[in-house]
Amino acid sequence: MKFCLKHFAVLWVLLPLIFNNQNAKAESCAKVKIASVAECDKLVVKILLAECNDVGGKATLFCKGNRATATLKRKSGIYSVKLKKSESGWGAQGNWEIDGNVEVTPASVAIHRKSNKNPRHLASQVEAQIETQTETPKEPPSAREIVTTNPLALQAPETSGTPPAGRGITFNAAFDGYYAINLNQIPGSSPPTNSGTTGTINLPTAQMPYRTNDIYSNSLALNLAELSISRKTKETSFRADLDFGNQAEVFGSFAPGTSTDQVSKHIGQAFMTWTPTDRFTFTFGKLTTFIGYEVAKSKDNWNYGRSLLFQLGPFWHMGANATYAVIPSRVNVGVHLYNGWNNLWSFNSGKSIGLQLNWTPNDAITFNANYMTGPINPNDSVNKLNIYNTNLQWIVSPSFTFAWDAVYVNWATAVTSGVNSNWSGFECLAKWTVTPSFYLSSRFEVFSDPQGAATRLLPSGTNLVEGTLTGDFTVAEGFDIRLEGRLDSSSTAAYSSGSTMSKTLPTGLIALLYSF
Repeated sequence: MKFCLKHFAVLWVLLPLIFNNQNAKAESCAKVKIASVAECDKLVVKILLAECNDVGGKATLFCKGNRATATLKRKSGIYSVKLKKSESGWGAQGNWEIDGNVEVTPASVAIHRKSNKNPRHLASQVEAQIETQTETPKEPPSAREIVTTNPLALQAPETSGTPPAGRGITFNAAFDGYYAINLNQIPGSSPPTNSGTTGTINLPTAQMPYRTNDIYSNSLALNLAELSISRKTKETSFRADLDFGNQAEVFGSFAPGTSTDQVSKHIGQAFMTWTPTDRFTFTFGKLTTFIGYEVAKSKDNWNYGRSLLFQLGPFWHMGANATYAVIPSRVNVGVHLYNGWNNLWSFNSGKSIGLQLNWTPNDAITFNANYMTGPINPNDSVNKLNIYNTNLQWIVSPSFTFAWDAVYVNWATAVTSGVNSNWSGFECLAKWTVTPSFYLSSRFEVFSDPQGAATRLLPSGTNLVEGTLTGDFTVAEGFDIRLEGRLDSSSTAAYSSGSTMSKTLPTGLIALLYSF
């Protein structure tokens, strides 16, 4: 934690300047609190009418893409708040935040206003839970209170874009492209070598090792093009992500054996869920991993490039999981049963078993404890890999969020027969929302691999350190541009630098992200 504190200490000096620009003026009698999950039909919005004439009742929620509008009609008028998806949330689950001010239309005006509702909006209408109270707020009436949490962080599959219950099939798409520079290499001096269809991957040789999505230098690269299809009924839902690009090949290249997973590499995830009660959910299919803080898609992470913890851990699993809300919105538990890591089939007679605990003590803090054990080597059901993972997110304020992620792995006979190998890593991250259309995010991590079991190509005892700074600009709805600088450092000469090897790898990139 010492290096995290030093890494972020200077930024705390900037926080008062940031906070002063964050509070939009709301109506004097209204405050808004949000406790959200990914699906719009499960969104919970609390409009607190502390000093208004009448309280209580339900609001109507209109959803369209990553936007929503909650409207509460009372005798004194119509209270309306616009919401948008926020990346302040827990990975792919997402949260919601206020987009603008709370709008109040007096009853006398509302009576004479003509209706101009869009039928397409009416098709996606769902009911949101609304709670109101009469206590006088502790903050000044003009202060806007926004609290975002992710009480269902146990649900690993990405679910943004899932339609409201019974509303048919929904299509969503995402684009992820970038241009990166490896400063150790003069552009064009070390072009990637085409490896064809041999080996474990159908991609040219990566020019930036231990990266997941930003692997090429001086190339205009398509990392991911994705089409998502989903449908939801009252108790069931289905989602399939069709993926193309570098990331699809990378995620399909880490299966056991010597060949790329040609069967499912273009299926980022495909799963069905059954939710017979509000507390229990069962999911089956190809699922993104529940291990770690970062997630598969660039658009759902604060930084563009993934951490070492993500790159050197599991990407996805084939199998099933079940989650149960012990205390709704506060304590959730999960059990997972998979074929292993990054493989569609079982290559041995064993299975990997995962356990999860999600604790949300308040609206600002979410803590996850994850564990998974099982054999992952082909034809070896005895020697197991055990992974222990904890991560935490703390929403310090509407403009500042802090997170950390820690992993420890023990793998029997990973390098030498009869000898256990282990590796560990820790990262801390922070995000500052400077304006509604711009944020800064930093990440710092250390990774220790005493026996070389995780990094493989590096000498035993190698330690890696990485720091990343990202600026994200929202140019238009669904369209973001990210500028990112990163410096990797190794205790041994691990990175190519022309005709020699270097202990450091400085890189920079610009990425274009679009989704709807």
